[in-house]
Amino acid sequence: MKCISLFESLTRASVKDCIDTPSGLIFIVEPSEIGKAIGKGGANVRKIEGLLKHKIKVVAFDQQKAQFLRNFLYPIVNFDILEEADILKIKCGDLKTRGQIIGRNATALRLSEDILRRYFTLEKIVVV
Repeated sequence: MKCISLFESLTRASVKDCIDTPSGLIFIVEPSEIGKAIGKGGANVRKIEGLLKHKIKVVAFDQQKAQFLRNFLYPIVNFDILEEADILKIKCGDLKTRGQIIGRNATALRLSEDILRRYFTLEKIVVV
């Protein structure tokens, strides 16, 4: 809660959720406030990283599963998402993109699944 209130007081953007991960903190904000949250040239993110001594990632929330996953995986852009019932299939353009999405020992993929399960019904994410 302290991280959320600090983030909101510095950026003036309302935070939907804050998730603590081994690699840093992930702040989920409304899409209309993503610019306010990041700041000009990423100034707000750098300031908060310095204060909290953690890496920060700011993600825009979306009501659509596929678009929220796309926002979460940004800056990776070379992929397509197919939605079949409660399974999301990611079709990658090349092996580098596939590796970035999956991560070492599938940690990045499992993190993506866990975060999407907080907001949507999801069975699994498959990388094709």
